[in-house]
Amino acid sequence: PQVVSPLSGLVADHPLVLLPTEDGVALKTSRGHQIVSVGHLLLLPRQGDWSVAFQRDMRAVMLSVTTDPLHGRRAGVLAMAEATVIAPGGFGDLFARMLESAARNLEMLSHSEWLAIAQSLADLLPVFIRQPAGPATDLNPGTASKAAILQRLCQIIERRLDDPDLAPAKVAISEGISERYL
Repeated sequence: PQVVSPLSGLVADHPLVLLPTEDGVALKTSRGHQIVSVGHLLLLPRQGDWSVAFQRDMRAVMLSVTTDPLHGRRAGVLAMAEATVIAPGGFGDLFARMLESAARNLEMLSHSEWLAIAQSLADLLPVFIRQPAGPATDLNPGTASKAAILQRLCQIIERRLDDPDLAPAKVAISEGISERYL
C-alpha cells in the first residue's frame, strides 16, 4: 500500500486536508486504527504520529494551505494535535465538494481563476477547522484487526484478478471469514 505521513522537522500552523476519492483509506494514529470511507475529510496535523494507507493507487485530493493566500492577514493558530475525521454533511460536505471540484477542473482553470479558488479555500479552512467536532470516531483496538483484514483482502483479490473463478465465497473461505462479513 501507499502511505502518507507527516514530514519530520516541518513547522507549519495549517493542517493538511485529505479527501479520499475512490476507495477508503486506513488512518493510523496513536489512538488506534480506523477505516475512513470515501467522502470523509481528514484534517491532519503537519507533525505527529499518524499515517494514512491507501490499499490501491493513491486516489485522493490533498490540500496544503500556505500563508501566501492570506496576504498577511492573521488566521489565528490553526495547529492541530491529532488527526480528525469529518463525516459528509453540512459545512464539511460543502468544503469537500469545493475541494474535489477544484481538483477535477484544475487543468481547465486559468491562473487567475485558480488563485481565486485557492484564496476561497484558504479563507474557508479556518472556519471549517473551528467547527464543533461531531460524534467521536471509533478508534477502538478492534479496528486495527479490521484494517489488517481489509488490507489482506485487497491483496488477495488483486493477486487473483485474472482468475475467472474468483468469487466472494472463495475469498471469504480463504480468509476464514463469512461471506456476509466480507
